[in-house]
Amino acid sequence: MALALAGTILPGEFNTILSDQTLFKRLFHQRQRHNETLYRAALALSLVYSYQGQDVSGVDNCELTRIGALVDQPASDMYDASAVLAARELVQSRGVMRALLPHAIANRLAVEALQRLPFAVIKQNLLSGLSPRLSKSLSRRIGFLRHSAEAREFVSSLLRDGERLASLSELDDLGFEMLNNVALVAPIAVISAVEKALEGVDENKIGKFRRYLWMIRALAWSRDLFKRCTALMTKIELAGIPKGGGFQEQVESMFSSLFALYLSGTHAPLADRLEVVEPLIRSDNARARELGISGLAAALEATDFIPTYGFDLGGQSQDRGYEPKTPGEIAAWYERVVAFAVDLAISNESFAAEAKETLASKFRGIWRVPQLQTVLSDAFTQVARSEQWPGGWAAVRETIFFDSKGMPPRLQKQLASLERKLRPKSLVDEVRTYVLQRNVTLVGIRGVDDGIDSITRITKQVNDEAERLGQSVDETELKTLLPQLLKSQTDQVWSFGVSVGRRCANPNKIWEAILATPRSGMNSNLPFIRSFVLGVSQVNLALASSILDQALESKELSDWFVALQTAVGIDAAGIRRLVSALDKGLVAVHNFYSLMSGGVTHKIPGDEFNELLRKIARHRGGVDIAIDILSMRISFAGPENPSSIEQLVSIGCQLFSKLEFEEKRNVGEDYRLTIVARKCLLGPRGAEATRLACRRLKQAIKDGKTYPFYQESVLAALLNVQPDSVLQELCGDNDSDLKLGFGILDAAGNARHMVFDRIPRLKLFEWCDRLPQSRYPAVAARITAFQSSGSPAKLDWTQMARDSIVRAPDAIAVLRALIGQFSPQAAWGSVASAMEPHIELLKEFTEHSNPTLASFAVSEMDRLRKAVVEVRQGERKIDVVQEETFE
Repeated sequence: MALALAGTILPGEFNTILSDQTLFKRLFHQRQRHNETLYRAALALSLVYSYQGQDVSGVDNCELTRIGALVDQPASDMYDASAVLAARELVQSRGVMRALLPHAIANRLAVEALQRLPFAVIKQNLLSGLSPRLSKSLSRRIGFLRHSAEAREFVSSLLRDGERLASLSELDDLGFEMLNNVALVAPIAVISAVEKALEGVDENKIGKFRRYLWMIRALAWSRDLFKRCTALMTKIELAGIPKGGGFQEQVESMFSSLFALYLSGTHAPLADRLEVVEPLIRSDNARARELGISGLAAALEATDFIPTYGFDLGGQSQDRGYEPKTPGEIAAWYERVVAFAVDLAISNESFAAEAKETLASKFRGIWRVPQLQTVLSDAFTQVARSEQWPGGWAAVRETIFFDSKGMPPRLQKQLASLERKLRPKSLVDEVRTYVLQRNVTLVGIRGVDDGIDSITRITKQVNDEAERLGQSVDETELKTLLPQLLKSQTDQVWSFGVSVGRRCANPNKIWEAILATPRSGMNSNLPFIRSFVLGVSQVNLALASSILDQALESKELSDWFVALQTAVGIDAAGIRRLVSALDKGLVAVHNFYSLMSGGVTHKIPGDEFNELLRKIARHRGGVDIAIDILSMRISFAGPENPSSIEQLVSIGCQLFSKLEFEEKRNVGEDYRLTIVARKCLLGPRGAEATRLACRRLKQAIKDGKTYPFYQESVLAALLNVQPDSVLQELCGDNDSDLKLGFGILDAAGNARHMVFDRIPRLKLFEWCDRLPQSRYPAVAARITAFQSSGSPAKLDWTQMARDSIVRAPDAIAVLRALIGQFSPQAAWGSVASAMEPHIELLKEFTEHSNPTLASFAVSEMDRLRKAVVEVRQGERKIDVVQEETFE
């Protein structure tokens, strides 16, 4: 632009102040006379972001034809006009593509085009569907015209009934992209269209509108649209969206980000934001409350401001939304939000607890804001006035522990004073505070030092306090606490439970109270119940045994039984109970996963342990559970393992021979299978168990019960210890079995060769030598054939590949199979360049002593060189297309 303008300067004009219109005319005409035909052509060309500037065929989808029709000029005249504008440096070229630039010229012309050309003509020629690329390019240009009333009206017209963007529920991908490109031009019309589209829509179909959430959030930038946009986001979120898959979390994050002090992407004032949050928090709808609380949490956030979402839409940027300019504005924001949260927290409504915890979770960050320490102190004191607030105390304690060192003495004293005010006053409150609050084991209960205490010392302090409270609490107090204790996930609840079990005067009544407490939301690991029964067993083993017997025989308690038994320890009576539970079907087999816990089975003698695993394995899904339990016995029993090697081999082989192949295995199961295979699948019994396992796997795949890629870890474990048995069982003794077996092994690996690289080379060759004609080429296609030799551009054959060629009766068949691995499946950059180093590998065989093999290597090098040339030509064509685009 600077050079173009400089070329229009006349003598004596250096000090002249030129108007925008004069500058525009100079840039466009560049000392040439006004040419109305050229000018109208430029108007038409400016309406699209780019155009195909060489095709003058005149066919319906010819872009110059479509654009020229706007001003009644044929494609050939539009071509000439484009060339003239290019000579004036107002059109840029990239291959066959052209674009009217710079944007200062193009956008001004486009606004005038919308003023002078009928909308109907523009729609007929650029939105007819004959050229989807032009439709998108038009929307891209319109997106730059946010301050044009004509552009705003044009976009609004596209949203009217029967027009291109009208049916939002059925909008195709091109229409969706176009809408995003132009949404910022007419945001009110777009939001109105979304609102209209959602009116009366069945809740189950509202999920179709999820893809508009990003656009709606971006339009919430305007304070005038903020409430309408958040209402739409809420409506879409609360209806028609299935739980899970992470989408709800994504929507919640997208919604809550609008309420932060920084990087919110909206200029809505705080009052408007709180007006949106409050009815959600007060709603009877649980999901609405979650959204409201997430917005409140974002408004209270004072430290972690991360731009999770961008500030652009359709390639157009907006600013980051409101940001405070002074410390006073920052303080005013948090003072207002804290007061709002306090009102919710002291309301005695169902949402008060969530508001309390949200406020507590943000204390440490807000405390760092100057001018707010007194505000926070007063707020927390007010909330704690009506009842004890464990979460508030924990938040203050955490701030003291981590941040007090280096604080001014005045703030240290203020924090310490607040902590004393929030300390529990009653025994029940002490339990709620010191036992039921998370992170207490990190920050301790007393002391103000900033993190100088060791974790061991702090943990002991907390557990000692939990034990003291367990000794002190009476039956009535304990019944009050049980609903929270049963849900607790803190570390210190174990010490508390053991202490209660040891010291309570009437453990039977406590047990009855536990049974009578609703189990909704109960911690599945049962830490309090297990620790309580353990404590009882330490002082009254008969009573603990009675509790275990009761749990075993009761249908309501059956799911607790194994976990309770492991807590107490598995003695002879415990073994009898476990066996009885399996024989009588009293306990679902999945509950026996509790036997994996560290060392719980280590006191069971080997023979009884094996019998217990056999009984577990008889139940559906029990084989995997038994193998997992066995893997823990092998891994952690140490040198004093109660099972002998013979006993471990015996049970391991039995379990592997009964492996079930119906579901995908997780990483933990994979690891445990490998442990058991290495330790147990030894000798002839291991070989037989491997063959049986492979036979069952093969049949399960034939029956469609599983897929080979679900069982990669099983095959890897078996191949590691019994490769010959795996290959023989899966691949058989004929070509048909070989094809099926190798198909299974291929599909089981992330890379085809990985399975075979795990087999010792000599063992693999011994197996190939039994049917060398078919097996050597099949194996050659699956081993690692080559590897880097010093640099990525230099490759070398692996020893396995070379030995395969030497040992095989048909060396050409093996080399052909190895060459089959040459084509890179997913290369960064040029595929042709990645192919070239592979060709050089064949030089090694071009002068081989076997003339037939040498001739084959020469011909393959020629073939591959031609293939590289073809691939490179294709890449160049793709590069040209990519480099030519302006979009």
